[in-house]
Amino acid sequence: MVAGAIAKDDRTDDAQGPRVLIVYNVGIIDRWTGWQKPADLMRDEPDPYGFHFSRREFEQRLAWAGHIARRLGWEGDTREGPYVTAIPDVPDAFGSEYLIGWKQNNNGTTFIASPFELRWLTADAGVRWEKG
Repeated sequence: MVAGAIAKDDRTDDAQGPRVLIVYNVGIIDRWTGWQKPADLMRDEPDPYGFHFSRREFEQRLAWAGHIARRLGWEGDTREGPYVTAIPDVPDAFGSEYLIGWKQNNNGTTFIASPFELRWLTADAGVRWEKG
């Protein structure tokens, strides 16, 4: 199984979401401490601290992550997730940034999607793809 992939969005405007999305095949995660259900974070307007998590943008990002994850061996099924966790204090980020994680039903393989490289997961990364 391939260990990592990267995709680049071909948007030229500052509309919804990141321009880069990296999906990692991280083996098996059985504890999701610190992760939440997306519905628990979704809001149409930023909170007093500027955190904004729209359903539309999340669904687009999740679909993009799924497309990339299929190249890493995801079979399209989900046992757990998707879950999200915020990435704190991202300079120059559009809105608030977050990771998406989910576990495949068949063998428990876990996939993590991030708009930024997670160096500790990149050490064994293999093939990289670009969208655009």
